[in-house]
Amino acid sequence: MALTIRDCCALPSLSMAQVVAGHRGLDRPVDSISVLEWMDLRSVQTQFFLQNEVVITSFYSFRHDVDAQLLAVRRLRESGEVGMILYYVGLILPQVDPRLIRLADELEFPIIMMPPGQMNLRYSEAIREVSEQIQSSRAREPDFAHFILERLASVPEMHRSVSTVLRLLSDHLQMTLVLCDSQFGEYISATWPRSLAVSVRGVMDAYTQDQEGAQGYSVSGCQPVDNTKWRGAQLLAITPQDTPAEADRVAQAAQVVELAAKLWKSYEFDTYSVDLIAAVINEELSEVRRLLRRRGQAEFPYDTLWLLAPRQMPEEYKKRTVLLAAQLKAMRAALEERGIRGHAAILDERIAVILQCAPQDGLALLAELSGEGFFGIQLPRLNAVADFHRAYARAMAVMEPALRLYARRHPIAASEVQFLEDLLTCCPPASAMAADGLHILAPLLGKGKADDLLETLGAYFIDCGANADQTAEQLYLHRNTVKYRLQKAEDMLGFPLSRYPEQLLLYRALALLRLQEKA
Repeated sequence: MALTIRDCCALPSLSMAQVVAGHRGLDRPVDSISVLEWMDLRSVQTQFFLQNEVVITSFYSFRHDVDAQLLAVRRLRESGEVGMILYYVGLILPQVDPRLIRLADELEFPIIMMPPGQMNLRYSEAIREVSEQIQSSRAREPDFAHFILERLASVPEMHRSVSTVLRLLSDHLQMTLVLCDSQFGEYISATWPRSLAVSVRGVMDAYTQDQEGAQGYSVSGCQPVDNTKWRGAQLLAITPQDTPAEADRVAQAAQVVELAAKLWKSYEFDTYSVDLIAAVINEELSEVRRLLRRRGQAEFPYDTLWLLAPRQMPEEYKKRTVLLAAQLKAMRAALEERGIRGHAAILDERIAVILQCAPQDGLALLAELSGEGFFGIQLPRLNAVADFHRAYARAMAVMEPALRLYARRHPIAASEVQFLEDLLTCCPPASAMAADGLHILAPLLGKGKADDLLETLGAYFIDCGANADQTAEQLYLHRNTVKYRLQKAEDMLGFPLSRYPEQLLLYRALALLRLQEKA
């Protein structure tokens, strides 16, 4: 019988804890326990693994921000977490806010509060006892296939892939699983633990060469798998050499993979694009080379990165996944229809695309292919995998401020990314340097009648590339009105708008002002 949250509360390490919210969720099963102290609330658990995990935290990263705590609980619940153990209340977290309790009750998300004001409590005690109980409950449950299949039924469309199935199985069985072809060549794997240092390829090579093992690991439990793209596909388990996998458990896992392939037959049961983009962005060169060989490619052919984000991200997880999945499907179809060499995947609640195209062609294509509700960044002229790794980090870092600064622009090019990076580095919006940067606008700031002039200047320079006709169209004004306002701004500022370096300083000041207003 599966371990539940209620069972966990009876363990010695948690016996003095108090369930302060979410009592109706106490009978949910628990498959794992982890510590989560820092959270990126935009992308908590973007990979949907349905782990039935209990999280230990003190809310350290936003202990004074109740709104962030509420959002964290929503995101954790939506992504498959089943409960939370709060430590150090009264020491790190001032108190458990009543709003948090009400939300957890609504979501049936148990919050277990350890005795407040005690600094001698240790995460390790609860982790050890809960982990031991999980292992014990699994040993008493020889038939786990139905358990995994129940979870697969609620996996969102965008995550319906063989990698998700293998990850669920790997986490449950606590062993590395490999799905490969009949020649043990092509394969997809899910490692356990996820930080496994041993090379899966190295272990597989040792296995095919009849060696005893590689780095203390061996292969066991080989089972055939039907209904996959590979003829003669088989599932194997990689475990420490002294603890071979039980054949019947691997056989059950193989059955789950088969059933998942049947259930999801209308979807792409292939993670090539996801795997390739993840390997590129993580700069995993050996994995990139392996994946390219699968498609008969000797060299890395891509030179451009696109990153797309919704202009307005829905709060509800299901709505976010539907929105992203729809745009991803449309993007993949459009690339294929136009015969463009490229791949698209969802990472960190963004759509990442790697492709081969000329910079100007790419900007026009990105504008055409992305939906009305999406904002895109293009970084071209990337020559190697390492370039993509850096480009993705750059695009992710500037995406949020870019959405504020270029709200009426789409997409933005590498030059805008560079400008924004320099601006945020040299003149953070709330800094003294930013105040100095706004000095050039002093004749217009704080004067009510000048607000129209500031709006027109911002649209003219930032949104319309110093094109008066486009500015008039965007602001729904007559062209002569725009020309009058620009002339009026010149008179008040005391210099022609076309004169350098004043124009550059003016552009920077308008950007700073917009970032401050929309922060």
